[in-house]
Amino acid sequence: MYRNIKDLTGHRFGRLIVLGFSHRDKHRSNCWRCQCDCGKEYITRGSRLINGNTKSCGCLLKEHAKLTAVKNTIHGNTRKDMQGKHYTPTYKSWESMRLRCNNPNATGYDYYGGRGIKVCPEWDDFRNFLRDMGERPQGTSIDRIDPNGNYCKENCRWATGKEQLYNRKNTLNVFYNGMNMTIKEWAKKINIRYPILRYRIVIAKWPIEKAFTTPVGGQVCQH
Repeated sequence: MYRNIKDLTGHRFGRLIVLGFSHRDKHRSNCWRCQCDCGKEYITRGSRLINGNTKSCGCLLKEHAKLTAVKNTIHGNTRKDMQGKHYTPTYKSWESMRLRCNNPNATGYDYYGGRGIKVCPEWDDFRNFLRDMGERPQGTSIDRIDPNGNYCKENCRWATGKEQLYNRKNTLNVFYNGMNMTIKEWAKKINIRYPILRYRIVIAKWPIEKAFTTPVGGQVCQH
């Protein structure tokens, strides 16, 4: 690798995890090979990653365009068909679900869309969501049965806060070197950022030894 290059390997930028240095382009800009949460590999300039201009392989822009088209349909031609149901608590849950999975500026995006959680294509249409889930019961919100799975009919339910308490993603425990702790506790102990460690274990399915000991951007993991 060229000298005096800040190593971005292992860092996350939006939906992209940097796999390693690729090359210098004709403008002498440093380019990096990345893995997108959608599964595609993508090469882009480091400057575009750092300044936030590139956050995916291009799939995010396509999803935004699709979401805009869906919103225009729901609030336009189908408004009478919905008979006002898109202002109910059920509609608000549907809208919030899609925002936190598709909009990087939405509250909670880092814990949903930012780590690869998606909404099934069939639920792009609110009517299909309503058909599969029914109206939202009072005192509940939408909950994924598998907290690492996507939003879809098979993986979702209406649940109370107490029911969801036992289903939170940060309760996932990992047993290593004779100790059993949550990923968040391990991240603090071995001095790795929690999103990176969780991505390695839950999304990328790295072996625990590799996930815990592989340096991040030159950082040496200690435990």
